[in-house]
Amino acid sequence: MESALTIDTGPLRVGIDVASLRHVRDSWERHGQRYLDRIFTTTEVQESSVDGIPDPTRLAACFAAKEATLKVLRPIAENPAWSAIEMRRRPDASPYVVMHAEAARMAESIGLRDLAISISHEGDVVIAMVIAFVTPPSAHPDAISVAALA
Repeated sequence: MESALTIDTGPLRVGIDVASLRHVRDSWERHGQRYLDRIFTTTEVQESSVDGIPDPTRLAACFAAKEATLKVLRPIAENPAWSAIEMRRRPDASPYVVMHAEAARMAESIGLRDLAISISHEGDVVIAMVIAFVTPPSAHPDAISVAALA
């Protein structure tokens, strides 16, 4: 039998997603407000709007970032609600994530410490990459509890 080497990812997790601008635009046109309400938070729709109208490119970027974040969380059973992973923008327009409810609990359970997001688009393609640093809570006794923040 050959020897094998197993290499763990250690404290880093990476999530990446590619979204189609056309798919997001078509879903929004087909399902209207119901689509926006199911996938995006009110803040996400507001921050993705130009002159009060949601911009499909920004919505697609938000969607790809949510998916990439989900891949970092690695849910075992069910995925959290789309609204539990909220993409936000700082004044300099750089993205960051706010996790709510089950997504926040998942982040706490894996010891999520830091998260960086990069989003880009070209033509009909939007890509998002999330790099996360995790420290299992049992290995980090001074970890911040999500319950303590609520």
